[in-house]
Amino acid sequence: MGELVIICAGAGTESLPGRQVGALLFNAPIDGQSESALRGSEKLIRIAKPEIVMVDSGGFEFLTAETKNREITFDETKPLYSSKRRINIAPVHVVEVAERLQADIMVALDFPVRKIPGRREQEIEFKRKLEFNVKWSIQAAELRESRCPEVSLFIPVQCYTLDHLDIFQKLLGGISFDGFSLPVRNLGLRDIAIFLCRFYQMGVRRVHLLEVSTFPVIALSAYLGRHYFRWVSLDSTTWRHAAQDRRYLNPHDLSGEFIGAEVIVDERIENDCPCPWCRGRTFTYIKNLPGTEKGYFLKAHNFWVTERAAKELYERAKTLVSLVEALKRRTRKTDKIEELHEILSVIDASKESGVDPIGFLGNSPIIPQAPFLGGA
Repeated sequence: MGELVIICAGAGTESLPGRQVGALLFNAPIDGQSESALRGSEKLIRIAKPEIVMVDSGGFEFLTAETKNREITFDETKPLYSSKRRINIAPVHVVEVAERLQADIMVALDFPVRKIPGRREQEIEFKRKLEFNVKWSIQAAELRESRCPEVSLFIPVQCYTLDHLDIFQKLLGGISFDGFSLPVRNLGLRDIAIFLCRFYQMGVRRVHLLEVSTFPVIALSAYLGRHYFRWVSLDSTTWRHAAQDRRYLNPHDLSGEFIGAEVIVDERIENDCPCPWCRGRTFTYIKNLPGTEKGYFLKAHNFWVTERAAKELYERAKTLVSLVEALKRRTRKTDKIEELHEILSVIDASKESGVDPIGFLGNSPIIPQAPFLGGA
């Protein structure tokens, strides 16, 4: 039985969701770009006392830089730098941040593929960034081995299809790493399941999913983490962004409810959230909190209910039946429950029969030849 870990991303000393968190994620270009930024990150670690510290390479900064036409350089002889005008980062910078923060896990530097339609356009985008992603992954593995072998290394998967993943894997050669990191912004639920199945077939047993905020993906991760992988971790900044937008995450299905001062609250609606901040308080009370206090309240509540939902789904994932029953009690989105049920049923049935599940899960461009393996 593996672990499911929720990693708190986007936190700061002024926006920590609670007194302590179990796991913290730092973004190298933001949290490690200067001595003052590093000291702030170290202060946050002292305050939060996390059991796990993870350093991400901050690939999303590249996407933002591309969109806003910022200058992008990868010069290892110059300092790590990120501003509204330019960004400079290389694999060695990520390793240095991981060393300084005494990280448990680091994610290799990557150049993310954009969310674009059209197979031809995706092929061009994948090939344009493939050389960077292969080279940086190999360099990260070499640097980790020589400088901080105690830090677990996750390799980002910047692919649109399984065909791309096969190409990427072959070019990596025999480098040593501990797991894959998969951004899910370009993927639907079925796509995520297909990639996870392929990771499993490749012998990878530790996976980190970036930017996870939806209930179905958390449920999928909980089940596969419990029965197939040794480790599945998730991160998201939704708790913080929702709070900034004055949105209260529903403790049952994590849907966002706007709770600005101008909202008219029906007093008949009971606040049944069990979090320490909501207990004994009405929605009217929350709505009327002063701006700064409301922001802190919502951040703390939003992260707490997200983490609690993941823990409960992991506990309910002892069997597929109990997981589906738990989902039905939490959300009315029956279409998503049915889709998840179908996906996990196929995976479980394939484990028993030895038949590859990927071809049954969707229109994957490449039907893999490798047989599906048994449970972890």
